[in-house]
Amino acid sequence: MQHQAWLHGVDLFNQAYWWESHEQWEAAWRQAPSGDTTHMLQGLIQLGAALIKWNLGNDRGRSGLWQRSRQHLQAISASSWMGLDAASLVAVADHFFAVYPQPPVGGQVVGPILQLDLP
Repeated sequence: MQHQAWLHGVDLFNQAYWWESHEQWEAAWRQAPSGDTTHMLQGLIQLGAALIKWNLGNDRGRSGLWQRSRQHLQAISASSWMGLDAASLVAVADHFFAVYPQPPVGGQVVGPILQLDLP
């Protein structure tokens, strides 16, 4: 996977452009060999979709997408993938959805942030 597309997708995701981050990562996900890469990308794509559903107030859609995302992120065998700790992301997203089961009315909440530990 090209690092530029990965980093651009992370930047978009962190600015709550969840659909656009999905677009950055989808082509790489479709071409990636099975394993940590496909699990991470699919997990992130589905997390972005869950956040879109959350933002729309669709609890059922959010819940189902987050559970599928969570399964992919938990299937990653490496402790860090491209600078991202999947276990930490699962904990952050679990906490976010517990604290904000619905988007606030008239307020803005920043979703989970992808924090990379890059050399």
